[in-house]
Amino acid sequence: MAAGKTFITNDNLILKSNSAGTARVAALPVDGAGVATATIAGNVSVERYLPMRNSWRLVSAPVKAAGAPSIQASWQEGVTTASANPNPTPGYGFFIQGGSLANGFDQGLTSNPTVKVYNNALQAFVGLPATPGTGIPITNYPGYFVFVRGDRGINLMQGTNAAITPSTLRIKGQLNTGNVTSNVNALGLTVFGNPYASPINFGTITKNNVRNGFYAWDPRLAGNFGLGGYVTASWDPIGERYDFTSSVSPVSQYLASGEAILVQSADSINPGSIVVKESDKTSLGSDVLFGRTNGFNQSVRVNLLSANANGSTTLIDGILTTYDDEHLNVVNKQDAAKLTSGSENIGIKRDGKMLAIERRKTITSSDTSFYNLYQMKLGNYKLEITTNNMGLTNTVAVLKDHYNNSTNNLPLDMNGTTIVPFTVTSDPKSYATGRFSIVFNPATVLPVTFTNVKAYAVQKQVAVEWGTSNEVNVERYEVERSADGASFTKMASTAAKANNGTAALYNVMDARPLNGNNFYRIRSVDVGGQAAYSKTVLVSIAAEQGAPFVTVYPNPVVGKTITIQFGNFAKGQYNARLFDALGQVVASKTINYTGNNTVQNFEINDKFGAGKYELQVTGNGVLLNTSVIKK
Repeated sequence: MAAGKTFITNDNLILKSNSAGTARVAALPVDGAGVATATIAGNVSVERYLPMRNSWRLVSAPVKAAGAPSIQASWQEGVTTASANPNPTPGYGFFIQGGSLANGFDQGLTSNPTVKVYNNALQAFVGLPATPGTGIPITNYPGYFVFVRGDRGINLMQGTNAAITPSTLRIKGQLNTGNVTSNVNALGLTVFGNPYASPINFGTITKNNVRNGFYAWDPRLAGNFGLGGYVTASWDPIGERYDFTSSVSPVSQYLASGEAILVQSADSINPGSIVVKESDKTSLGSDVLFGRTNGFNQSVRVNLLSANANGSTTLIDGILTTYDDEHLNVVNKQDAAKLTSGSENIGIKRDGKMLAIERRKTITSSDTSFYNLYQMKLGNYKLEITTNNMGLTNTVAVLKDHYNNSTNNLPLDMNGTTIVPFTVTSDPKSYATGRFSIVFNPATVLPVTFTNVKAYAVQKQVAVEWGTSNEVNVERYEVERSADGASFTKMASTAAKANNGTAALYNVMDARPLNGNNFYRIRSVDVGGQAAYSKTVLVSIAAEQGAPFVTVYPNPVVGKTITIQFGNFAKGQYNARLFDALGQVVASKTINYTGNNTVQNFEINDKFGAGKYELQVTGNGVLLNTSVIKK
């Protein structure tokens, strides 16, 4: 809209929101004082679509306080369970419990609150006050923690057995325009709601004594009984980007219309304020980092995963450490404190404080990161440790596990991902807060260099072969095998041959390989007990005995290389093509297959975002498809 123009809604304008997207009001012109010089006259119905998920959400009301509708008129569609028709508009609203019918609350099997507000004194979300109830203006609070199982068509009396459906929440009022100021408490956290019917860029809003970071609620995380969890965002002034504790969460610096977050003052002494301007509106909403991305940023990200019985994993929580010469090795305002959820948590312990994101100086000699696990449950878990460029400073890292010797002193990939399975039992030591840490030390010259490591099927057995160069003071080699590429056990051991600085060749036969995937690696042990590992190779024994097969590993793919293994193909030329979710070819490669098991590297570039892709191999009468997950 141009300055001086007025758009008259006659209270009929609807900003629709559905599974395909959400309508927004773009930036309006303003004067020098930040007052909008184009006018939207009349009420506007602002929708927020919530996909089908049984979870909590942290939402805001992007309308003016003057003449704002009540919570009941908005999210309860103006009715309660006592109304003749408690679901007047299927697909809209949700049931709000936590008080009496007289005060506008819906009645179900329980009175557990489904709408919570932030209590600044308690620094916690508490149920919406039972009195006066849902009749208060929806703008009375800057944000609400809402539990939405579905629209008002679900059967409350079925409790947790009720159907889970999508729902759309809507609020009808006058839109906020021009500069909007929100106050931030001196102590603790403050809920900040996006005031506009448009996404905004948290990176560009004016923050007066407010930390350049926030806590967002991701309803997809597995914490809090699968009902969501917090993702921490923190601005890195050296790398000029926002970092997030979860690498797979859609949370970004772009706050959606109707989204609320938690913020805090910069000095934790004086109050602060946030000023959101029309120019802060954006059409973006994907997880795109603000500013430049330095390809040499160093970081260690640790995700806590639950290991499910069907072999899948679920992300519960995550932490991040970044390294730069200009960071300080003390806890300061550049670090982000840990905000716990009600489920299992992992945090970084430093100087008596618990952190979600820590900034450290570039490691030049030795350093240790201490990890605390808390609120753990009996069961199986995995640590997903992803390092980025950590080997550039000639250091090596090992995981310290003070409970399980098999994963104690486990070497970590210095520019990739290491998966560490572990189990929490009734033994207190298995869930001790200081069980895990990562120790960095200067890299030393290894007593051996592995060359030409390979494995291949021979009838119903697998031959593992490797070569070495500059073999000095090596006592033995151990062949380790794994079914998943993460948890290895020793399969065989053989004494070193050379030990005089020359080369040697070795081979071991696995007489009883596993059905399906067999991952192998070689572990060298020198006379002083120091260990070194070879790369990991893969053989699929089930596929070796018959039809052609193609395997991608590791999968999910981390980095810019997809490793593909081909087997049982006739010699000849094949085409490998990578399709995105829309069925479009995004990469292709011609492969000349020469027989045996051929490993090919499929290079991809930065345009490949995280998600699911389909790899297709065709040629000589073969058509094979396999899924590829890009992290």
